[in-house]
Amino acid sequence: AQGMAPMAAVWIDDVSTLCGSEAIAGAPGAWAISPEGDVFRSSFAARIPAPELADGTSVKLYIQGGIGSHLYEGEGEKGEECREGAWTHFGCAEVQNGVITLEGANGIPAIGWLAYVPQ
Repeated sequence: AQGMAPMAAVWIDDVSTLCGSEAIAGAPGAWAISPEGDVFRSSFAARIPAPELADGTSVKLYIQGGIGSHLYEGEGEKGEECREGAWTHFGCAEVQNGVITLEGANGIPAIGWLAYVPQ
């Protein structure tokens, strides 16, 4: 997209060393994504690889709050603040073909740290 800074992401295998890791116990890892923040001012669609999970597996989705990160309700309406360093549950999804697909209101609310916990 025009005007966006270059993005980067890295997968972290061991979540036990992350701040507030007890909130995401059972997560196979977490994505660290930058730049961090409410870049889109609404939730956005994403496809998250989850090749270790069987099709049909339900997952809970979490984002770790950064400075000024929020959940969004509807188109551009700020909702709950994602406290800095705290993991906030923002949605649920199902694995299909080794991928978690997030769309519409169930999209990612902000860029930062992202984790999913199989149910």
